[in-house]
Amino acid sequence: MQQKQAMRSLSVYKAMLNERGDPTARVSVNDVGNHTLAEQFARFLEKNVNQILETKNSSKHIILKSCEKLDDSLLVKLVSGASGEHVDVVDVGSAEIDYSYDGDKASMVGTRLFLSCAHGDMYMLICVEHANNGAGETVLFDPFKGYLAQVVPNVVISYEPVLEAEILESFDRVESVVVKKYLEPSDPSTVLVRAGDYIEVKLGHKRGRPFGMALLKELLSGNMRATTLYGLQGGILEGEGTMMTVSLKGPHSVTGKYVIGQGLHSKVHEVLNEKGEPVLSDDEFVSRCASRCAVIEGRLGHERM
Repeated sequence: MQQKQAMRSLSVYKAMLNERGDPTARVSVNDVGNHTLAEQFARFLEKNVNQILETKNSSKHIILKSCEKLDDSLLVKLVSGASGEHVDVVDVGSAEIDYSYDGDKASMVGTRLFLSCAHGDMYMLICVEHANNGAGETVLFDPFKGYLAQVVPNVVISYEPVLEAEILESFDRVESVVVKKYLEPSDPSTVLVRAGDYIEVKLGHKRGRPFGMALLKELLSGNMRATTLYGLQGGILEGEGTMMTVSLKGPHSVTGKYVIGQGLHSKVHEVLNEKGEPVLSDDEFVSRCASRCAVIEGRLGHERM
């Protein structure tokens, strides 16, 4: 049976620094204890490589594996996951349990980060690869914040997602919205199908009549439920196992596909590989991240202090 690779996606954050006790006093990301912020992250990794890092008040775990320096940027590899549950690992071809483990163990998924300090003094960009069953895209932010508080106690770091604003400025129409709900054996919606893995509903448009960006803004705001979008009743397309993908188009035939969440401050992810396609190589991942960072810098600016 040929292995099917799960979809992976990309989110982007900017990291900013200020003096402790004064949020208005900005600190250059290129002068953090005589190092750039990216170099401080490399030092953080060297100190903790191949050790399990636990997040506060959660059962999520991270192991930093490697860090490759690329001029003013870094390529970081890590594995992450969560413990605290009894898990049965099932052969998806036969539905038979292959093996099981208890809550004192965690399945770990490998992902990558790309950090770039090449955009002036005001911010560093962090591109995060998102994978199913990982510990979450922001899972490293708190441990690194704690490390910085030790080595440069007068500096505070903050993070802000930037991909949302970028896509709202880069595209001018919505081509389609697809909601996919993966089914569980106990899901009441399984009465609608027989031996199905998921329900998929697509909202498209007539030729030459795309949707405006106001639709995307409503979805990002959390004011519009997935079921409402399609004129359905109840919560058949809500809850765990639901994924919404939006295809956008902009000037000069620029296209993009993004995964968005539900609720206020929903995260936006750019699709890196569709389900079943190979995961990007390291070179492809770095190239995609560098290109994305260059576009974001064009909007945020390249300011020196």
